[in-house]
Parts: sequence; structure tokens; C-alpha cells
Amino acid sequence: MMKYLGGKYKIRKQVSAYLESVRGGMDYVEPFVGSANIISEMSGNRTAYDNSEHMITLWNALKQGWIPPDEVSEELYRQYRLTKPVGDPLTAFIGHGCSFGGDFYHGYARSKTTQSYAKAAKNSLLRKLKMLNGVTFKQSCYSELSPKNCLVYCDPPYADTTKINNKAFDSDRFWDKMREWSKNNTVIISEYSAPTDFECVLEMPYRMSMWNKNQDGNVQQVRIERLFKHKS
Repeated sequence: MMKYLGGKYKIRKQVSAYLESVRGGMDYVEPFVGSANIISEMSGNRTAYDNSEHMITLWNALKQGWIPPDEVSEELYRQYRLTKPVGDPLTAFIGHGCSFGGDFYHGYARSKTTQSYAKAAKNSLLRKLKMLNGVTFKQSCYSELSPKNCLVYCDPPYADTTKINNKAFDSDRFWDKMREWSKNNTVIISEYSAPTDFECVLEMPYRMSMWNKNQDGNVQQVRIERLFKHKS
């Protein structure tokens, strides 16, 4: 698969199955589409947004027939890391698909096998592309959207874990927006935890690809991903 920090590849089937079960014929909207792991599993017409112009450029280029390269040299990686050209699908492809852990230009990823990260990312994207018929990709910050009578799935940067452009994500502002949207939409949010006026509707244990150690030295292999919905 193409690596992407915070991607939901391992739990995509569980998340999408739950979303389809509560959809009830509504239009589907995803404001943090990222690597499109969830929206590619959903059915029908779907609208995908992301604040990253680079990612939206990549998805629209793929839908228009652009084919990613099989190889990306470390020299080319360094060049794109410095310039990050807007409107070039290679910016996101290299920045995520060829970076350690999928973290945008966090460091050139070296494979221990004969297959390169670029080749794996290319194959993953082209497979996923076949599942994206009927998806419209648009660049926008979630705060600028006003969905109505939709099923909205949000996978935001998790509180205290992810920064955007070296700035912490404003989780308080995000939850206020979820309360607002929940008045006339079905809104489902991925997080580890949520404010008390949101209830957990699904828990999904999954094995971490990078293991950590707790204070006792024991390996923590499992985290619990949760889906939340406003109680109103």
C-alpha cells in the first residue's frame, strides 16, 4: 500500500461497513480524504475534500490518467522536498509515498526488499483508482464546508498527535464544527477519544505497524480506534 500518516488502511473494511449501515441513502461527504482508504470502500456518488492542495492534485491527476513512476531517486526526493511545486502530482506522490511512515517529506524511505517504495505506492494508487469512480475531489478546509442531509465521515488529525505545517490542529474548533454539522447531517468521527457529548459507536483494535514500549518495557502492539457520533 501507499504509506500515509494517519491512513485507515488496516481498518477500512470495518469503518466503511459501519458507515454504509447508517447511510440511509444520503450523499456521502469526506472532508479529510487523505489517502482515500475509506471513501474508496464506499458506494455511489461521493465527494472528497482535503485541505492539502498537493493531495487533491494527485487524486485528480490519477483520475485523468496520470501514471506515477516506478522509481524515485533520493536526489529527486531532495529536490521536491525543497520546492514542493503546486499543481504537480509528484509532490504528494513523493512526499507521502516515498517518505518514512508516509509522513510528508519526513525522510527518504529505503526498502529492505527489491521493491521500491515508489513502485509499491504506484501499484496501491492504481488499484485504489478503480474503486473511485463517482468520486469528486476538491481542495477545501473542512471549516469552509456546509453539508446538509449528508453522511459525513471525518478523520481529522488526532488531538496531541499530528501537526499541520508545524501547527497543532485546533481540536476544540473541530468539535464545535461537528456539533454544528450534526444538527442536519449524520456525522461520524474517527478519534481515540471525544468530548463527553459524543458517544462511541464502534471500537476497532488494530496492531500498530511501529511498536512502542511502555514504562514497564512491555511491547504495546494494539491500539483502539473509535468512531464517535454526537448524542443529540
